[in-house]
Amino acid sequence: MVSRYHKSRPQAEERPTQDTATLDRVDEEGKDVSMSDMTELEKELNAALMHTRSRKTQLMMERVSSLREQEKKLSDENKELNRQLQVASAVNQYCSRPPQKLRALPLFKD
Repeated sequence: MVSRYHKSRPQAEERPTQDTATLDRVDEEGKDVSMSDMTELEKELNAALMHTRSRKTQLMMERVSSLREQEKKLSDENKELNRQLQVASAVNQYCSRPPQKLRALPLFKD
């Protein structure tokens, strides 16, 4: 199981750390590992898990912030386009009316 964990981490550091050395010992010599080693390994794994979760949360919050900024920009752009559409529609409506017939005003009374 531990070997599969190592194989599934292609981006992991190449140099073995203390916790990976302990994992290798557990994997190869499971019966010779002391309780204190297992407790220490559990603490290290919990710390690594907390760090990973914290980083994931940070990345998700940054993404949410970025998406909110993008949403605001798109909303502002949409408002501007709607304003331009209303102006263009009003101009088009005014220009599409047929010209009104001009009536001559009577200059002289009969």
